[in-house]
Amino acid sequence: MTTPNKEVWTCVQILKRCERGCYNSSSIQQYLSKSTNFSISSPALCQEYCLQKDIYKFAIQGITCVCLSNAFNDNGGRLSPSKCGFMCDNCTLLTNECGGDSAYNVFYTDSTDLEITSHCLSLQCQNDPKFVNTYCNQFLPPLCNIKPSDNRFINDNLSKIWKNGMAFCKDTDNGCYLLGNITLLDAKSACTGFQNSGPGWIGVIKENVVKSDEDGKRNPKENRQIPGMFCKETMGIDGPFFTSAMKEYHKKDNTRGRIMLFNFEKPADGVRELMIVGNQFSYEDFAPHGISVLEEKDKVFLFVVVHRAEEDTVEKFEFLEKTLELKHLKTYKGTLVHLLNDVAATGHETFYTTESGYYRNYIGHILEQFIGLSYGHLLYYDGRDFIPVSEPTYMVNGITLSKDGRHVYTVSSPGKKFIVYKREANNRLKKINEVELDTIPDNPTIDPVTGDVLLGCHPIWIKIAKHLNDPGNESAPSQVLMLHMDKSGTNVTGITELLSDDLELYGSTTATLYKKRMLVGTVCHKMMYCEVLMLHMDKSGTNVTDGITELQSDNLELYGSTTATLYKKRMLVGTVCHKMMYCEENTL
Repeated sequence: MTTPNKEVWTCVQILKRCERGCYNSSSIQQYLSKSTNFSISSPALCQEYCLQKDIYKFAIQGITCVCLSNAFNDNGGRLSPSKCGFMCDNCTLLTNECGGDSAYNVFYTDSTDLEITSHCLSLQCQNDPKFVNTYCNQFLPPLCNIKPSDNRFINDNLSKIWKNGMAFCKDTDNGCYLLGNITLLDAKSACTGFQNSGPGWIGVIKENVVKSDEDGKRNPKENRQIPGMFCKETMGIDGPFFTSAMKEYHKKDNTRGRIMLFNFEKPADGVRELMIVGNQFSYEDFAPHGISVLEEKDKVFLFVVVHRAEEDTVEKFEFLEKTLELKHLKTYKGTLVHLLNDVAATGHETFYTTESGYYRNYIGHILEQFIGLSYGHLLYYDGRDFIPVSEPTYMVNGITLSKDGRHVYTVSSPGKKFIVYKREANNRLKKINEVELDTIPDNPTIDPVTGDVLLGCHPIWIKIAKHLNDPGNESAPSQVLMLHMDKSGTNVTGITELLSDDLELYGSTTATLYKKRMLVGTVCHKMMYCEVLMLHMDKSGTNVTDGITELQSDNLELYGSTTATLYKKRMLVGTVCHKMMYCEENTL
C-alpha cells in the first residue's frame, strides 16, 4: 500500500500523443474499481482516496471520485478538453480540470523520487534530457500533446506560467493537454518528438491541500501534506528577523522570493515574474529586499539585497529584455555585512548599501529598535570589499542617489528622519542635512524628471508594528510623501502628500513615479497603481497649478473634520459633532 505521506507526482493525462484527458462517462464506468463522493471537487482528495487502495489511476467529475482499474482503455471515449470545464475547489493549478456534463477528467499518480522542490515539472530535451526544477510562476513554452513537427508549441515566444500553458494547449485547434503520458524514470523517452526543445512545461504537477474529513469538509485540527496534490505552494520567503506569524502568513499565502516586472506603458498587463537563469544562482531561501537599477552601455543591470538563511548578500543580474529573464552574474559578500536593507548602484562593480542593524535574529532586531541602538551603517562596495562610509545610524533603511548622483538620500525609520549625505572624492559620505518627519519613512526613490524624493511611509507606528507582527489579521495605513528638493539637491523646500490610505493598502514601503502615474509597494500586502493629481492655485487664484499639500491626516484623535482656518502657521480644525483641534502647521 502506498504510504500516505510519501510525496508523489500527478500526471494530468495518461494518453499518448494528441491525447485528451477528458472522457465520456460510459467509458469511465466500464473500468470503475472504487468510487466515492466528497462535498467539494478535489483531485487531491480523490488521489489520496485511491492511493489508500493502491490504485494509481483516477477520474473526477465534480464531487465524484472514481478509482480506475489497470485495464482502463485510454483510447476509447475521448472528448475535447472543452467538454471538461468543471471548476476544482481550493486548488491553484488544477482549476478547470474536474470533469464536465457526462464527462470525467482522468489522472494518474507517479511515485518516482525526484530531487525536485518545485510543484510543477518542466522537461529539457536539448543536449542532456532531464526534468528541471522550475517554479510554477516562471515563464516557459508549453509542450502540448500535438504532432511534434508543429514548432508553434515549442516556441520560446509563447512562454507562459504553468497554468496558462495548460489553458493554451486546451485552446489549440487540436484541443489537447500538456504532455503527460510519460514515465518520470526516463526523461530521454519523454523527449520523443521534442528533441530540439529547451525547458518546457509538461502536465506533471504536485499540489497542497488541507487534510479533509471523508466528506471533504476541512478538519481544523488536522493539517498535513496530501501526496502529490498541493493547493498551496509552501515555499514561503523567510527572513531571520521575521516573526513566526509573518513566516506562517507567507507560507499560507503561497509567497516566495521573486523579482517582478511592471510596465507603466501597459498597466493592464499587471506584473510579470522575471525568470532567473545562471548556474551559480539558487532559488532556495531566496528572499529579495532592496533593489537598484543601473543602465550602462545599452545594458540594464539589477543589484538586489537578498536575505538568505545564513547570510545577507547583494546579487547582480543583467536584464535580458528579449526573453524577459534575469541573468545572474555575481554574488557580493563581506565580513562587515550583517543585516542589509537596500542598495544604490554607482557603477558596474560599485554600490552603496544600508546595513540597517547588527543582529540577524528576531529578538536582537527588536532590541535594536526599542533600545535605540545605533548599530546601522552605510557601506560602500569599492570593487574589492565593503567599507563603512558613514557614522553609526539608528536603523538606517532605504537608500537612493540624487538625480545628479552627487548626494545620497537615506532614512532612519524609527528615528523618523530623512538624511542627506554628500559624496566625497573617496566615496565616503558627509552628512549635510537631516529633516525630521512626523511619520515613519521607509524607502526613498527619485522622481526622474524633477529630482524630488518620494517616500513610502507608515504614519502610525503602533499599527505598522502590529501589522508586521501579524500581517494576516492586522492592517496598517499607507502614506506616500513627495519631498521637494531645491536645485542643489540638499534642502527640502516643501512636502506634498501624494497618498493617504487606510482601507485599500496596508503598510506602504516605497513608491515610484512615471509620467504622473505611481506604483506603490508594501511590506507584505498588494501593490497599488494610480494617477497622481495634485492641485495648487496660482497667484491670481483662478488657475490650478501643480500640487495638493495635505496639512492634517488623522484617524485617532479627531473624527469627521469639516473645516479649517490658518493663521501664522497655526491651524484650527472643526468637526461635525466631535471636538476641535488646534495645531501648528509644519509643512516645509
